[in-house]
Amino acid sequence: LAVLSADYFAVAEEQIADIESVLTVVGGEVVHAAGNLAPLAPALPPVSPDWSPVASFGGYASAAARELHAGDAAAHVGCAHVGTSIWSPGCDCFVF
Repeated sequence: LAVLSADYFAVAEEQIADIESVLTVVGGEVVHAAGNLAPLAPALPPVSPDWSPVASFGGYASAAARELHAGDAAAHVGCAHVGTSIWSPGCDCFVF
C-alpha cells in the first residue's frame, strides 16, 4: 500500500514526476513514512559503503530541493553542467 502526496489521476502530466510516497506499507508493516507520518517510519540502516557521498549529502532531492538549486550555479563551484544532465534538471555531480 502506498499513500501518495498527490492524486496521480488529478495532477497535470508534468507534475506526475514530483509525486512522492508519504506512507508505504509492505506486508502489514510500515517501511517508509514522510512528513507528518515520519514518526511511523522505521530507523534507516547506515549508509553503505560509509565513504559514499550519500552519507554526507543525503539521497535523491525532492522537487523543492531541485527548484532551490536549479539556477544556483554558485552553489556548484567547479560544476559546468548545471541543468544539462540527461538524468535530472539539476546537477548530478558531487560538488555541492
